[in-house]
Amino acid sequence: MAIRLNEDWSVTFTDSRIFRAGVMPLFDCEVERPFRRMRGRGNTFYPADELARAEFLETLEGLPLLVTHEGMSKQGFTSNGAFDGEWVRADVTVSGIEALAKVFAEGMVQVSLATKGKFVRKQLWAIDRGYQEICDGHSFDLRAVHLAIVPLGRVQGARLDF
Repeated sequence: MAIRLNEDWSVTFTDSRIFRAGVMPLFDCEVERPFRRMRGRGNTFYPADELARAEFLETLEGLPLLVTHEGMSKQGFTSNGAFDGEWVRADVTVSGIEALAKVFAEGMVQVSLATKGKFVRKQLWAIDRGYQEICDGHSFDLRAVHLAIVPLGRVQGARLDF
């Protein structure tokens, strides 16, 4: 992990952890219809083999970076997406003034990956980092939608490191 100042004054955070395999919160807006059967929030198991799929990793190339999930303007992008067996990693280039201010002036370095995909609602036990957890189902056929810089991310450890 390193930080690089680019010629256009954008900043690239290399090899940033942006998402991980395991049990995570899931919001109903992340599930495609007709799979959307939840109200609000639950939790889901994101299998490692799903995050390692080439089709998923391709969606990380040029993925827009926003400030919060409600952000309307692109503040950067991702590149070089990869999966290391636990973490989805990518280079994150921050180019917008708003995002640069959030990162360097306010210290807002946590990130949250928005995904779309299918969800099988079937209560199951999953092993996540050595702990057995119950979850509402599992997600599959995922694609990344955007990456957001957020005050508090849902995946502990997903952040821009420097």
